[in-house]
Amino acid sequence: MNRWFKRHNSTSNMSRVIENADREDIRIEGDYDGTIELDQWFNPKAEHSVLLILNQKIELDHSVFEKLWNRYSVKVCADGGANRLYDYFCGDNGERYMPDVIAGDMDSIREEVRLFYETHGKTVVIEQKTQYSTDFSKSINAATLVLLGVDLNAVEIGGYDGVHKLYEQADKSKLTSVPLLILNGIDGRFDQTIHSMVQFYSLQQHDPYYKVCFLTTSDMIILIPSSEKGYWIKVNKMRPMIGNCGLLPLAGPTNIKRTRGLKWDVENWCSSIAEGQVSSSNRFVGDSCCIACDVPIVMNIELRWNKIIVEL
Repeated sequence: MNRWFKRHNSTSNMSRVIENADREDIRIEGDYDGTIELDQWFNPKAEHSVLLILNQKIELDHSVFEKLWNRYSVKVCADGGANRLYDYFCGDNGERYMPDVIAGDMDSIREEVRLFYETHGKTVVIEQKTQYSTDFSKSINAATLVLLGVDLNAVEIGGYDGVHKLYEQADKSKLTSVPLLILNGIDGRFDQTIHSMVQFYSLQQHDPYYKVCFLTTSDMIILIPSSEKGYWIKVNKMRPMIGNCGLLPLAGPTNIKRTRGLKWDVENWCSSIAEGQVSSSNRFVGDSCCIACDVPIVMNIELRWNKIIVEL
């Protein structure tokens, strides 16, 4: 951020960057549009929560993974994500870690893995042949049905796109504020990483009850909604576990109307990848931070795993 210490004229207001002290007492105050608690993805308090495992190697420390696994109410693997879960516990008692659902077109899951989950526990394996949706979408739709109390073993699910049809018919109005933690969605093939980022905006439009976080070995990645008054990000007890952060305008040029609580705060600051104006290597100075922007913006927050392993 400090690379862009400058003032310039915009169409109506002066854009500016403000450098703050390294530590300030930032309090939630004034009018605002909502709050985002970082801790909700590490220790979900909501009635419903979903842990989704995608098809990349699981790199998390075993103790961290076990805690997250036990804290989430619904666990889902997207196709080859089942291989990753199975291999992660190779040599251990994998029967302790049975997902509720495995969904996808099943072009990646290995036969021995599929057989293991079909014959142990209560995992429901849902094969959907349609290529007009991704394994991610199939898994999310299946997870939503589980949250709504649908017994996927007891209903008829068409093998082509049956899970989508059941999802479309379901009344989802009762679902609110469901933490959705996604493992293995970043890294690997670049097109799949970009597809993961697309899900932020797709889920916000079609499944707004999901509060989405991608978890990597480097950081957590969340979406800050657009707002007039701003959203307060509540750091609180996560503070010793996090480092630098960035604001990434992946949906296109974004006017960051204001931030309050970052080392380098901004006002009326146009952030654009094409223009090379992106806030990176910023950081929180307090236990809360307010961000107001005209377009939803992606925020990544560096994680200090040595602290998380001890304090989670």
